[in-house]
Parts: sequence; C-alpha cells; structure tokens
Amino acid sequence: MKHNENTIITLLLVTTGILSSLLVFSLIGGTDTAYADTSVRGGNYVFGTGAWSASNDLLYIINRASKQLNVYALNVNSHSLDKIGSVDLAAAFR
Repeated sequence: MKHNENTIITLLLVTTGILSSLLVFSLIGGTDTAYADTSVRGGNYVFGTGAWSASNDLLYIINRASKQLNVYALNVNSHSLDKIGSVDLAAAFR
C-alpha cells in the first residue's frame, strides 16, 4: 500500500513540477512550448527531462525534502547546466 502511495505522490509531483515550470516560463514572456520526456526518482529527488525547443533541452529536478522544483538548461558554450528557474512547491500548492 505504501509503495502505491509513493508512486502516486511521485507522479503527481513530477506533473506538478512540469506544469509549474511551464507556468513560470509563460509568465516571464516565454512563447516556446516545453515538452516533458521522462522522469526518474532517486532518494529525495525526482529528475525529469524535456525539450523547450528543437535546440534547447531542460532538466527538471524536484527536491522532495525541501519541496523545491529547479529547472536547468544546457549551455553548450560553457558545457554546463544553467539554472533558469525555481519554484517553491509548498507555497505554490497551498
């Protein structure tokens, strides 16, 4: 029973995170659409990937302990991940 509840909570958190990041991008003037791809859970973290456009990939990381969603984009010039957004999930879903 506990495993089913954890799975449902994880799926809801991933969906919430993806929708929250889409909301953030739409509020800051982004006109591109983000598409979610896959997600993986490990410990207190849920990782999700997606595409913002044909040339921009995103990494969504949900920290379940702190209830934070962080969104990172690949910077091909510096070969690094740049943090482009963060959402306090506890505050967003009160």
